[in-house]
Amino acid sequence: MFRILVLFLFIFVFLGVGFELGSQILIDKTHQKVHGLYYSTDDRIFAATTSNSVNLYNAKKRNKVSEIHLSGIPKRVTFEVKKNWIAVLMSTNTIHVWDIRDKNKVFTIQAKQVAREVADIWFIPSGLCVGLIDGTLLKFSIGQTEPKQVIGVNYSDVTGLRFSPTITHQFAILRNDKISFHSFRKTLWGNLNGSGIDMDLLAFNSSGNQMAFVRNGTVEVRDCQTGHVLNQIESDDKIISFCFARQPNIAIAVSSKNTIQVWDLSANQVAKTYRYKQVNTPIRNLDCTGNGRQFAFATDKGEVWLGGEVQKRNIAKRVKPKRKQVVARKQKSLILKTTPLPPYVITVGETIEIQVDCSLAAVIQLFTPIDNANFDSNHNLFRWTPNFSQAGEKKIRFSAETKDGRSTFLDLDIKVKSINVAPVFTKIGVLEVKDNPTPKLVVNEGEVLDSEVQAYDQNGDLLTYTATGLPSDAQFEENRIRWNPSFDFVSAKDLKTEIPVTLIASDDEFHTKLPITIIVFSVDQPEEQPVDNNQVDLRPPDQMIRIPESDFVVGIDSGISEKPGNTIFILAFDVDRFEVTNAEYVSFLNSPQSVIDTDGRELINLNSMATKIEQISNGYQVQLGFERHPVVGVSWYGAKAYAEWVGKRLLTETEWESIARGNDQRLFPWGNQPPSENENLLNYRSKAPVPIGSYPRGENPLGIHDLAGNVAEWVTPKKVAGKAKIVRGGSWKSLNPRSVRTTARFPLLPDQMISWVGFRCARDIEN
Repeated sequence: MFRILVLFLFIFVFLGVGFELGSQILIDKTHQKVHGLYYSTDDRIFAATTSNSVNLYNAKKRNKVSEIHLSGIPKRVTFEVKKNWIAVLMSTNTIHVWDIRDKNKVFTIQAKQVAREVADIWFIPSGLCVGLIDGTLLKFSIGQTEPKQVIGVNYSDVTGLRFSPTITHQFAILRNDKISFHSFRKTLWGNLNGSGIDMDLLAFNSSGNQMAFVRNGTVEVRDCQTGHVLNQIESDDKIISFCFARQPNIAIAVSSKNTIQVWDLSANQVAKTYRYKQVNTPIRNLDCTGNGRQFAFATDKGEVWLGGEVQKRNIAKRVKPKRKQVVARKQKSLILKTTPLPPYVITVGETIEIQVDCSLAAVIQLFTPIDNANFDSNHNLFRWTPNFSQAGEKKIRFSAETKDGRSTFLDLDIKVKSINVAPVFTKIGVLEVKDNPTPKLVVNEGEVLDSEVQAYDQNGDLLTYTATGLPSDAQFEENRIRWNPSFDFVSAKDLKTEIPVTLIASDDEFHTKLPITIIVFSVDQPEEQPVDNNQVDLRPPDQMIRIPESDFVVGIDSGISEKPGNTIFILAFDVDRFEVTNAEYVSFLNSPQSVIDTDGRELINLNSMATKIEQISNGYQVQLGFERHPVVGVSWYGAKAYAEWVGKRLLTETEWESIARGNDQRLFPWGNQPPSENENLLNYRSKAPVPIGSYPRGENPLGIHDLAGNVAEWVTPKKVAGKAKIVRGGSWKSLNPRSVRTTARFPLLPDQMISWVGFRCARDIEN
């Protein structure tokens, strides 16, 4: 019986089972509530903060050595042990630095120097590092009040930040229920589920390679470099305060039952629990020395206590004696277990993490393939962020296999809850809404506006579309706007009219509104002109004009590069009614194409101010309001590439002249009378191109626009010396009528990209 009693006492004391009456010393009573306890990194000093003071204690001699009086509440404290400095962050966003030995203030950082809330402070070799609530780090050299920004992650939703105590410029951030860990200018890992985490209960070990936090009574220990879960301990009691013992795998916590627990993280268990009879008020704060020989705690009444040792030898495990003779060896079961334990319920868009472990050394694999899921076989960590299509009950299977060939499976059920989200507008006509948050649709009087409205619903719900503010004669059917503004829609005194319209996409629960603007430009109403049916047999639906075969006299007997005149037979062909616009060319660049062809030749000059096409993150777009302007800054290669892309070709020089001059040998597309300032015939002597079709009185008898002025047009030359190509038709930059004659021609190199040169296309007629 005596032996049994001795054995029981050995197990109770040696293994630390149950509660222990720990030793403790009351070293001070501040008579004020203690807000925080902080040990210096060399364990010589620790600080207790109250509502208006910082009390400093000698950890070895266990006595109070100094008190710094403050005019406010301190939030955080850190030490510079080599210089015997202490830095205190105040609730007013002010930071004070004192010399511990004589309490002389070294310097102060005022709130006006730090625009945003300070979350944490830490001494670094070159000064003081200040962590702002948005994740920006500021570095202050001692004695200097102007900060230097060393890193900026610039989050708008940060709720907490904590520095690593040993590794410079490493810190944890909590934002929108997500936790992440950062080093200098780099995110080591991020967007892990942070729901339920209190940053006041986040701690780092002495080496800085592990961090731990409390979440709903469970302590999670994670690797700072990867974010992987290393240990988890569930506590039956609420955790009030928590810290590492700053030695491997030992942590200390204050529970809601007014006990202090020593946790062995390597064994995933509470190894010792201390209860103090003399402490009859709630314990609220806790910190531990770096060597783990003692810890300090405080109570609601301002009492500061020193507790007993928490070294790992106090929580040593019992070692079973070896048997001299082994009769039989029982094979261990192969079992898979997970952390956290089921049930698993998440919402679409959230990330679930499951640590899978095995009772024996085994290779663990994800047996069931699943989209958006990842299984890190090095750490046996499963991560999954389901999308809307994956809502519902999902069964995930893991497999494990040992070296001796044994295998097993583990099935987990994960419930993915769906949520309804509002529709999102994506495109209006050719405009991407994400690149144009306030889209503007442009149309000329007398033209047809036909724009499809597109929206996306992540839930896959059927969408309905409505519109408010449209003109009375406009149509909005299903998801398409159709409208033909009359020639008198815009007031005679105005150049344009803007119409605000609201588009609405609905999934019955959510109604997403998008304000747009329809801009109507005023144009002169064209005069009705007779059409020679012998010359034009039809107008194709894609705004092309059909030109019949004919004999044509090309050239003229006067002019330097235009003579001599000679007769050439021309086959029938189709020609664009208008010059190619910016909107059309952008479609070509986004097809996808590049501004450089396969031979390394540049297609368009995007660096020119005259070019109204610009590159964006996912392609190219037209500057707002220039969609219907003719594209300029295009090389001959760029014009040819576009024509081939749409299944057409460039006009030959002979074809271009035949449609501009006609069989009546006109000097100008409209006739033989040169343009005058009193006539609205073409765009020349101006500062820039204008939208296509702006001068209907200057079209040729076939209804082809801008053959003179606006922009000159690349053609395939009939004959020219060297590698030069030809442009025809004059441009907005032409200064006299001679330059816009139907016979005028200008040589350019094919790789030249000019602000006054564009093009139109032609198409062969299949027999």
